[in-house]
Amino acid sequence: MRASLIALTAALTLFAAGCGDDGPKKPTGEEAKVIAAYNAANTALREGDFAKACAYHTVELVKRLIADTKTENCQQAFATIRKNLEKANKDPAVRQAIMSDGPDEARIDGNRALVKFDKPTGILKKAFPETADQTGTAELHKTADGKWLIATFTVAD
Repeated sequence: MRASLIALTAALTLFAAGCGDDGPKKPTGEEAKVIAAYNAANTALREGDFAKACAYHTVELVKRLIADTKTENCQQAFATIRKNLEKANKDPAVRQAIMSDGPDEARIDGNRALVKFDKPTGILKKAFPETADQTGTAELHKTADGKWLIATFTVAD
């Protein structure tokens, strides 16, 4: 009797563990599209597909990137940004972490969305202790054809 009671308790515990909270909420709908657009731009930059990275940014942001990097076009601007990142961070694991850390959620207000990045953790915090208290945000704008483009990116204390 005692053994069957223990087995029943264990079975109910396992059943209860499978119910309820399934962990972090998975984005759906427009929120998922915003996050996918941001992550696609980041992946393109990481993989050196600068034409694709350009396609995920607004014309206004591209113009600023070209001016800031003193290059002639968007692809050259992203190539320069990546080269500077690689120079500043010799450790490939750090570079990978920087360019693969994407947002988990987005706040959408009409044709604008804001994604927020938490303070760096793990390898990023170790590599860049001066950024330990910084968070980042990116604003994306929705085009007339429904595509989300990165319009701004900021890092704040």
